[in-house]
Amino acid sequence: MLWPDAALWTLAIVLFVVGDWATTRYGLAQPGVVERNPLARWAIERFGVTVSLFLLKSSALLVALAGYAYASGAASTESYRLLFPVVIVLAGTVTTVRNLQVLVSHRG
Repeated sequence: MLWPDAALWTLAIVLFVVGDWATTRYGLAQPGVVERNPLARWAIERFGVTVSLFLLKSSALLVALAGYAYASGAASTESYRLLFPVVIVLAGTVTTVRNLQVLVSHRG
């Protein structure tokens, strides 16, 4: 794995897994804060926060890793392998920032 790949995957884990997970767990512990993602809300209501976030995050990461592995082995002259961690980084950034906005506005 090349250094830009490792850096992007590290950033993806920090933002998508740690950032979103921490802000979601903290937010849902606050009175009046609810999960707005319908799939996540459904899962959390049925399986709890920890199990739901683990399954949802793991599933997304596995799909991204599978795409990355496929693109890395593709016999084309242009590889789109970095698209996969970039998408996860963007998703993690958007969800973490949005969660922080909700937490700040909720504190009043």
